[in-house]
Amino acid sequence: MKFCIMSEDMARRKQHFKKIIFIIADTLRAKNVGLYGNVPSPTPNIDKLGEHGVVFLNTYTSITATDPSISSIMSGTYPLRLGIVNHGPHVTMEEEKTLKQATFLSEVLKNRGYKTAAIDWLGRWHKRGYDYYSGRIVKGKEKIYPIFDRLPFPLFLRILDKIAIKYLRREFFIRFYYAFFPNPNIPYDPANVVVDEAIKILSKNENEKLFLYLHFWDAHAPHTRPRGISSYLTDNIEDTYNAEIEFLDGQIGRLIDYLEKNGQLDDALIVLTADHGENLYEHDVPFNHENLYEDVVKVPLIFRYAGSTPQKIESPVQQVDIFSTVLDICGISNKTKNIDSKSLLPLIKRGTKSRKVFYFEDFTYRKINYPANTRRRGLRKGDYKYIETLIGKPKDLYAVFPREDQKIVSKEVFNLKKDPGEKINLAHKNNKLTEELSTQLAQLVQDLNFKRLKTDQVFKKKVEKSIYIIRKAAKKYPSDKIGIAWTGGKDSTVLLHLVRLAFDGKVPFKVIFNDSTMEFEEIYEFIDKMKKLWGLDLITIKHSKKELKDFEATSDRERKKELSRLMKITAINHVVKKYKLKALIAGIRWDEHESRSKETYFSKRKDHDRVHPILHFKEKDIWDYIHHFGVPYVNLYAKGYRSLGEKPFTKKAEKGGGERSGREREKEQLMQNLRKLGYW
Repeated sequence: MKFCIMSEDMARRKQHFKKIIFIIADTLRAKNVGLYGNVPSPTPNIDKLGEHGVVFLNTYTSITATDPSISSIMSGTYPLRLGIVNHGPHVTMEEEKTLKQATFLSEVLKNRGYKTAAIDWLGRWHKRGYDYYSGRIVKGKEKIYPIFDRLPFPLFLRILDKIAIKYLRREFFIRFYYAFFPNPNIPYDPANVVVDEAIKILSKNENEKLFLYLHFWDAHAPHTRPRGISSYLTDNIEDTYNAEIEFLDGQIGRLIDYLEKNGQLDDALIVLTADHGENLYEHDVPFNHENLYEDVVKVPLIFRYAGSTPQKIESPVQQVDIFSTVLDICGISNKTKNIDSKSLLPLIKRGTKSRKVFYFEDFTYRKINYPANTRRRGLRKGDYKYIETLIGKPKDLYAVFPREDQKIVSKEVFNLKKDPGEKINLAHKNNKLTEELSTQLAQLVQDLNFKRLKTDQVFKKKVEKSIYIIRKAAKKYPSDKIGIAWTGGKDSTVLLHLVRLAFDGKVPFKVIFNDSTMEFEEIYEFIDKMKKLWGLDLITIKHSKKELKDFEATSDRERKKELSRLMKITAINHVVKKYKLKALIAGIRWDEHESRSKETYFSKRKDHDRVHPILHFKEKDIWDYIHHFGVPYVNLYAKGYRSLGEKPFTKKAEKGGGERSGREREKEQLMQNLRKLGYW
């Protein structure tokens, strides 16, 4: 196989490449490719492609599952912002709905006059933008052993294989099926079939502008070659993995030979990468692309095009940037909005770094929930990598943005320069560094989730309006003279979260919990949990002993209700006076009751101002916000309560009733009377 190199001047005159060939080798980790250091190399053809192109030595995937990873690559958008993090049958209807807002590379190129073709069988949204989409090419393959195929052997054999791989570094059981059965059903089109189809497409479109996407699956489990008794007995898991890669590499070489012989190579941009890597037996994880170690998150990335200066680039990059880089190399202006992709061409030409922080995440779906379903999130910054592992109920854990009170069961920090094998966890040896990286990860995730609001412009404007009011209050009053009224209910908790969103995860004001001593037990537990989770400067104010004594002494329920309101007012007035507050921020809404319809965002009181940032929210907006941002909430709402007050005066909402149907109906009228008397 030969490679011709055009001069940079020639390339400048021919920026719009006639052929763009995008190769994704599923589950191909960088460390097993020869030019990334694997000796002896199983990838001579990929190595030659790299020798005549631009090789990025530290490329990170954004997620370790195929569906969201490829969606991220093809849209130039991080999975969190794109709104898809799950894979295969776990993808939700909401995720598919959100994807409709995305623009894929195939669609951009099609609009710029390219014919588009994909050899892939994932289907669904992955078909968008292609004039031709192959789907599964080999169909109706005869199954010699239909009984074996229908039994639940694969799951049990995979469990047995994992045990064997962990201790012996060999996969015996699933390979038995592929080594000795005459005609096993391989669950993907092998690389030779993919390349045959690619050559047909190229031959039919020799003179056309063509974007051709090839998805190779050979490196993915199950490993089906080589076959025979010798390899079955002697090859370990890495041998069989490399055998698949070697076969894949040979077919890529065949494709490149075709391009060269037919005069199409010098007019082509070739991109090669992988969706994610693979664990073989490293880090005590047998044969599964889970976790966020380098074996799984670091993938190959090669751009080969006429006029490029062959080079290897050490500076870390992220796959999300491939989208803009392809367009930039081809001289196509990138007008796609709401994406994260940044062109790597400045890095290629001038060494200008693209990013300072690199984000990635991982899911573990377990059919048998042992040890636990997990979600990991991590980042690389400089020489350091940070990983945190969360566990929780799958419904919450696998949401695009999981609830913030999901339990973090481990934190890991590695110095990749000194410890490339990620064996020495520094998390507890350097608490300051761990906290810095943890905070930066939380903020990065929060920023991406906020950007995801583009899917609903009306809701986005409501959120932005609230943040504007909060920031305006921060400018209008000294921060130490601002208090936030927090009840532990859904509205005031959303208000607190909005403050955190406005101030990079911090709450720079005093948080005031008015403890009537009659709150639900669940409220007290929730307040304590959130105080620790969000690091709140919490002031708990209690009712006076005299007022509580009067409350307990009366048997008149109406008088009790009046006294309970008076006690709250007295406590608030006391804290305003004690801390000389200029403003009290409260989470009330116009739609709760007609008595609030005349409230304004900034409302004068006798000795301070009230600030109401979520007046324009409705009950549905509160829950939309909670689910979008993963805001924790007290479990009473799941038990039928819609509005929470003191326990003696609150019950579950009436069927078919309004939000406040579980509260004492006279509350708002009572509050109006108390205001007229000058209490509130």
